[in-house]
Amino acid sequence: LGRCSRCGDPWDRYQGKWSCVDCGLLVLVCPTCQGKLAKEHSRHQDALRCELCAQGTSPGDASPAQIRPKPAPRPTASCKATSAALPKVWPSLRSGLLQLQQQQRQQEQQHNQEKQSLSSSQNALFHQASELLWQLLGCLKARRVREALVSDQPLLEALSKLLHSSVEAVAENRHVANNEPTPDLQKAAARALSVFDFLLRDATSRTHVHRVGKPTSAALLYLISLDSATAAPAASDNNNNNNNDTNNDNNSINNNSNNSKSIAKEEENLEKACTNALREGVASALRVFWRSCDDVESRTVLAAEREAWSEALRKSRAFGLGWASWEVCLEYCTALREANRQQSLRGLLARGTTETSDSVCDIIKMVLSGRRAVPQEHRKQQQQQQQLQLQLQKQQEKEKEELLSASFAALTSLSETFPADIGRGKLADALQSAQDSCPK
Repeated sequence: LGRCSRCGDPWDRYQGKWSCVDCGLLVLVCPTCQGKLAKEHSRHQDALRCELCAQGTSPGDASPAQIRPKPAPRPTASCKATSAALPKVWPSLRSGLLQLQQQQRQQEQQHNQEKQSLSSSQNALFHQASELLWQLLGCLKARRVREALVSDQPLLEALSKLLHSSVEAVAENRHVANNEPTPDLQKAAARALSVFDFLLRDATSRTHVHRVGKPTSAALLYLISLDSATAAPAASDNNNNNNNDTNNDNNSINNNSNNSKSIAKEEENLEKACTNALREGVASALRVFWRSCDDVESRTVLAAEREAWSEALRKSRAFGLGWASWEVCLEYCTALREANRQQSLRGLLARGTTETSDSVCDIIKMVLSGRRAVPQEHRKQQQQQQQLQLQLQKQQEKEKEELLSASFAALTSLSETFPADIGRGKLADALQSAQDSCPK
């Protein structure tokens, strides 16, 4: 059982996000001490420290005997912000991302000579990039890791290069007929956008991230190129046709039917991987947009490209409704609310306010009707274990409340700015449906 960092009483729950003044790690503070600190407004005056940074002395009112001895010597000030604060996999992640940048430069030099070998090596590069970015996303939940990444100029430039190259490759493949992006390319672009979404969460470093990484331009290109991806999914019909064909072949040649089934299954898995990565990418691009609305320099760039961003929001809205993606619709409604808060960005919404409000009403109806694209892994869990159904229902209800809250917040924000355009169309039906099925 742990102990309070201030008084030393037994306590084993992290509450209030009290952190160490030296390393930033969360520390244990009991409810009594939390009340005292809140009344005294002295988060920094008490100088709360974790057990490692205490070095045998007690922060606050605790005595040295109440604190367990530290297992390792206290790190020096020079290494405190590097080795002690960063995860163990950080050096390998950094070196791997920098090596990817060098490989990209070598591929660009060979582009005019070997186009076929370039495509195969490019797929391998994006596969490696998607794996590294997945590990990086797991580390970026800690603020100290995000601060270390932002302060590392070569690494930030390497991530920017990877972001723009992957998004440009995705957009180029979408514009070519019958040439859908590979799953590795889709994952690399979506995860690169997610990385910059994490970096934009800190207001202190937001301007620097925009100057170096330019994530809004990559997000705009990703959303603008959604022409071939906005159609509603029809994978189930294709799968049924494939199954019928394979059943007919079973009557003649069993070996060929087995091969066709395996090929159809592989194609189905690839299609699902691409679809999941596409949803993640669209949601991350929308998050990059609405987080950028709070930055002064970014708002200037967004206002200068208002026509393009208006079209990008329209395509993302069509994608979210067509695929019944609650995550995309949630980020779309949040983007509307954040853009409407900034006077310089209201030009994105002014021309199609009625259409925008009607689309939000369509999202509300979609949520209330329960139409949703359920991930494949959730379907397998429902089939294998019935106990997980209650957990999935609770999670779905929580996401339903979040999406409804964001939708009504967007409508409220639009009605305050454009009162003449709101109140017509589908607003009355949406409000009546919400009141009937969800009174609160």
